[in-house]
Amino acid sequence: MRRRTHHISRKQASNSRPAILLAAKLGTPLDHLVTVNFTKQGLHDERAAHAALDKIRSRYCRRARKPGKRQCGSSFDGAMIWVLEQTTHLAAHLLLHVPPSRLAGFTSKLNCWLEKDCHGARIVPGAIDIRPVYNAFGLRKYFLKGLNPAYCPLYRITHVPQGVITGKRFGYTQNLGPSACKKHGTKQPYRWPKRSPPTTHPTASIA
Repeated sequence: MRRRTHHISRKQASNSRPAILLAAKLGTPLDHLVTVNFTKQGLHDERAAHAALDKIRSRYCRRARKPGKRQCGSSFDGAMIWVLEQTTHLAAHLLLHVPPSRLAGFTSKLNCWLEKDCHGARIVPGAIDIRPVYNAFGLRKYFLKGLNPAYCPLYRITHVPQGVITGKRFGYTQNLGPSACKKHGTKQPYRWPKRSPPTTHPTASIA
């Protein structure tokens, strides 16, 4: 059975800043926010939403590498951080890279992908929202609002419950994952603070 969680874990969150740094380093800055509201589109089941989200991520990466003859702009490796939430709506937020020359094509394809995964149902108003991102680090705090409350002070964020999710609720494309961040030097290994040497007291002289 897939695990049910109430929070984003500390381990999942720890790679968020290194991933944003790595995306910029690789020339694919995370410059757009996509929100997909599965509930508005008629997907109320978590499994169906997870399946649709998996397909969207896969198609995005595939189209990034192979844009097709009609698409403007060169190919690139897809770069994305995503989070799945379930409050009043079951929705996903995707912080990703889309070059300006590819935005129109991506928007059109995203609508087609979601319609296909919703059994051909036409996109309803509010089911998809795409907007530019000018401060990925600021948006990172919004993504992490569902973090385990015990770690929120560490990230200077206020915890906001984001419901129960069955399966993975936060992740990255492989090229922005922990291993890639360590390889490219955007994620440094944690070092425990050095302990001060114990204070030594001169031994009392024996008369």
